[in-house]
Amino acid sequence: MCQSGRVPRLTRVWVWPDRGAPHKRWDDAPENDAFLRTSRRVSEAFRVALEREGVRAEGRDIELDLDPEPAGDEIVVHPDVRPSNRGAETASVLLPRGFHLLEEPLRAFYVADVLELAARAIGEHRGWDTAGLGRAMDVVRAADYAYTWVGEWHDGLGGLRTRLEVDLPDDGLGRARLTVASVAGEVLARSEPFVVGSSRSAFRTLDRSVRWTDEGTIALRAKRVRVEVEVATGRVRDLRGARAPLAPATPVPDGALPRIRVEDVDAITFTIGGGPLERVPKRYLRALEELVGHLVTDPDWVAWWRATGAAEVHLTYDFDTRQTRPDLEIGDGLLSATVLRERSEIARGEDGERMALDDVSAVLALVRLTTGVGEHPPLRHPAR
Repeated sequence: MCQSGRVPRLTRVWVWPDRGAPHKRWDDAPENDAFLRTSRRVSEAFRVALEREGVRAEGRDIELDLDPEPAGDEIVVHPDVRPSNRGAETASVLLPRGFHLLEEPLRAFYVADVLELAARAIGEHRGWDTAGLGRAMDVVRAADYAYTWVGEWHDGLGGLRTRLEVDLPDDGLGRARLTVASVAGEVLARSEPFVVGSSRSAFRTLDRSVRWTDEGTIALRAKRVRVEVEVATGRVRDLRGARAPLAPATPVPDGALPRIRVEDVDAITFTIGGGPLERVPKRYLRALEELVGHLVTDPDWVAWWRATGAAEVHLTYDFDTRQTRPDLEIGDGLLSATVLRERSEIARGEDGERMALDDVSAVLALVRLTTGVGEHPPLRHPAR
């Protein structure tokens, strides 16, 4: 629970970046560009549904990052549950070649599935109640992945008022209109659509800029928007001379449909080894290698390493040192534990075997002390 006493809620599942220039690709790969743009309406609609559902979660955001080089014929989702200092849960997504050639409804279908599956995988790993994720996305699907943002009424001159409304289509660029009405609620005019930002926060910023310059003109100013709307006709004058949005790729009907594969959220990789091995007593080295090998292959030990929160573990030994101690470095999901042992101190025979056991035990004790992980499985004594 957060310090304020409020129960933290999942607020959004989104794909980075969540904006781009209207007349340029948002990513060099056309597959990624299409996914990013389609994701805007799906993600914003999902955000509204999540707020209504109130899904409890320690992380407020889940950020999806696209692999820069689409490959293969399936969509691969890799939830990343490594410790992060960014404060957001993350997942990576590899798109297949040709994804941008899918028809618009199919792209939205796949984007919605990817967002939900990534959130479910992370949520199940974190122990969230994931049923609400499915209910929220069902609302999005029932509305055909549409997203419309409607602002508040702004009182103007001459007894009139206006309101900003924005639709977010598949190209990821909001199309805004101003509605002008009387105080009694009679709609008098609607403006032509004009291109605005790509997110709710951008729409809110634009809405705060609405100003009546006189009885016949309404002005809007934001980072990439400078327009004036003629109240009588609804005509829009673009003061920035914005370039036309980039045309989407022509879809290929009846093309091959990719499947979605979610990789194991508990995946963990190990790297072992070290040196130099010259003049290292054989019984010490054999015992050390046997112990370390057991730590990365036995299921109980693998589960213990996972409990540290690491996605990658390096277990190494360094004999070219003047120090004798365990060493540990942790950062960005990598746990690197090293036996530091001055070669001239290594004992021979049974004493060497006991020394190997002591060295590994010291490393494990340091891992426990630093990460707070619980008691580890029994450490198997090396074979004699």
